[in-house]
Amino acid sequence: MQIPAPHFRTRGYYVILSRIQEWGLDDWKRYIDCMVEDGCNFLILWIAGGFASDLFPATWTYNRDHRNIRENFAGGVIDYAKANGIETVLGFTPYAYDGVASYVKAHPQLAGLNEDGKIHAERGIHDAGMWMCPSKPESREFMFDYIRELYFDFYPNADGLFIESSDYGHCTCPECRESYIQREWDFVQDISGEIWAAKPDARMVIYPLYYQRGLASPDPRFTLFFTPHSARITPDVKAADCEKLYWVMLFGLEPDSAREGALIAADEEMDGYVV
Repeated sequence: MQIPAPHFRTRGYYVILSRIQEWGLDDWKRYIDCMVEDGCNFLILWIAGGFASDLFPATWTYNRDHRNIRENFAGGVIDYAKANGIETVLGFTPYAYDGVASYVKAHPQLAGLNEDGKIHAERGIHDAGMWMCPSKPESREFMFDYIRELYFDFYPNADGLFIESSDYGHCTCPECRESYIQREWDFVQDISGEIWAAKPDARMVIYPLYYQRGLASPDPRFTLFFTPHSARITPDVKAADCEKLYWVMLFGLEPDSAREGALIAADEEMDGYVV
């Protein structure tokens, strides 16, 4: 089966700016140029922990020497992408991963727990740290204020957000054990509502688990993001009236895996494909 380039309405890349510490604006412009050559029109710019938050400087302690921390050029990357017909959404994970991990190191009273009641040990890639417990009001306040600052104060030129649910686990304290995904969905709804109030056409990319768990009915304003390892395609969400993207992670895999992923995305009638 041969897939013509225009098969997917949305075509692009997911890249973690937070972990590419030595690139400056010129390097990122060359990256955007390559995206244009590849026929892309969509960029997930995963940036949590990689911008110099004024409200929460602990979030970038791991990345204190990162070029974007020192030069704050990411807005220029977004502008350059937009000038080349590429939509950009800013990526982060609620209550986990880069930025959050460093913040919890500095505020261990907010750390999430394992099922045995012990504080979750550090793990992750690069900015490794503990989970955060979203059942604590201070955790929820931090998460909202951090992403408000990211979007409204630092990069309002971005086209929206990519809210990536943690795929290596989450807090399982007694309060979170049965309600963690609900807490996450509360955050997704609230931050999306604030951004849509300011920019009604903002793209909010989320995982399908909130619908699959029965916490909400599909909202056509959201874009759903599927992965082979943590966000499976199921008939209920496949039928949802909203844009759907499929992603394949190519770390350590052969380039042919990108083609195989595209075939899956086409067979599953996805609207877009991201690697």
